[in-house]
Amino acid sequence: MGQPGDKPASHRAPAHRDHRIARTFSFRWLHPAGATAGESNSLLVEFTLTPEGGHTRLRLAESGLPQIHWPKEQKEAYAAQNSKGWDIHLAHLRDYAEGQQEGL
Repeated sequence: MGQPGDKPASHRAPAHRDHRIARTFSFRWLHPAGATAGESNSLLVEFTLTPEGGHTRLRLAESGLPQIHWPKEQKEAYAAQNSKGWDIHLAHLRDYAEGQQEGL
């Protein structure tokens, strides 16, 4: 993963792709409006997609809460309020991917 403000890396696709290679994408969020997101003012959310048999495994990791410059009470409140949020969103995504739900 690059750092905020990094230029995209130049990359040439290999002639043969190993389809076992995980695909990843990420974003930072909860930074102040108008500020550039960085390690001290935002959380990093990373998604990794890995083929497994005829399915795809999705791994989600949210990190950075210890590094963010928030008061301890604000960090605790965020963790308490958000602890089940990803479970809900990922269940919706699973249902959508399985064709059990229209749109997200």
